[in-house]
Amino acid sequence: MTAEEYLARVRALLPAVRDRASHAEQLRPTPDETFSRVAEDPFIQFRLAEAASDIDAARERTLSNFAEMIRLASAGEEIPLTQRARYRWDAAKGIDWSVKAIDRLLDASGGRGIFLNNPIQRAWRDIHAMRAHAGNNTEKAAAIFGRSEFGLPPTDIRF
Repeated sequence: MTAEEYLARVRALLPAVRDRASHAEQLRPTPDETFSRVAEDPFIQFRLAEAASDIDAARERTLSNFAEMIRLASAGEEIPLTQRARYRWDAAKGIDWSVKAIDRLLDASGGRGIFLNNPIQRAWRDIHAMRAHAGNNTEKAAAIFGRSEFGLPPTDIRF
């Protein structure tokens, strides 16, 4: 699965979480034990907003980098090491943003989020597996980018 396909899949989860929260009810911790829609919970609203922001940031950065790489390659220009270091960092950071977004959506889904028929649990497993890949390690990517920013030679030739 490409980064763009995955980000589109994660973005598609937002309406599912929103729709479920709009129709689900929860027992409010009040003396009269009233019911309210989950969508009225400010913590759910915050998680949804944060997830949407993280997903959009990851998608925009990924698309911007791809467009820049295509432009350089189409012009016959070599992609400088400093840019490749930046792309590596941005890719790892995009995965990091996606992990945070999925974690928030899973939190917002309550206990049903872990059921096997819930697409959020599958997305949660997928993104955590993607983050576990050595190429998506934010610490390694940060070191590559940081060395590049300071004008130091790369120590990892796999980027």
